[in-house]
Amino acid sequence: LVDAMIDRSGRALLFIDEIGHYLRQIKSGSANAYTANIGAEFTKFFSRADGVYMSAAYSQNSKKASVAIQQPCLVIFGQSVSERVFKSLNEDDFIDGFFNRWLIFESKDKIPPQNTDYVDKDINYPRNLIKFIERMDKWVVEAQLSSNLMKTTTGPYALIVPKTEGAKEMIAKYSAGINKRRTEETVGLLDYPLSRACEHMEKLSLIAAEFKEERPIITERSVAWAIAAVEHNLAQIADKL
Repeated sequence: LVDAMIDRSGRALLFIDEIGHYLRQIKSGSANAYTANIGAEFTKFFSRADGVYMSAAYSQNSKKASVAIQQPCLVIFGQSVSERVFKSLNEDDFIDGFFNRWLIFESKDKIPPQNTDYVDKDINYPRNLIKFIERMDKWVVEAQLSSNLMKTTTGPYALIVPKTEGAKEMIAKYSAGINKRRTEETVGLLDYPLSRACEHMEKLSLIAAEFKEERPIITERSVAWAIAAVEHNLAQIADKL
């Protein structure tokens, strides 16, 4: 993972199918030292996003025992049956902050019948969709516990995204509300996910930023969507506690 991040200038997208099984492996008490350390490294990458990540693992590429990565950006996208995910975690994962760094969205939809209409048919896929997939493919990392990660390069870049005055007011109001909810006696373990709610809301606002004069800006609508997404996530977690 460290080598893959170095190859991509400290930025990578990690897709994990059946992430419930993956988490169970790395959180298992019988996991070997290498596997058990993956969860801690995920947390470290997250915490060092605005600083410097110092790897204690040996890097095959640099041939160094310690490697510094400036402002690492590791994005993990996983999908699984929800029961698998929650069964792989325990109370300590809330307390030590591992679980609180994730956004979980649970779908209640049933798996639809397989669509066979496309068989033996020529489909004209939108060109912009193909370009998007090709661009994403350049910085995707394969999540394999037992093998090296594939090595490619990427070109994400940093960008300062401004907020409208209305968006700033909404963020301040929501942050104050979260702080108040954390003082309630009945909050219990939910306090830990709540401690990350404002941070998640700000990041989701970036995703929902609107473009004006070809420049992104966080608007009231961006923040409203982000707050709704975070509250949906918190409700799902509260239902499982």
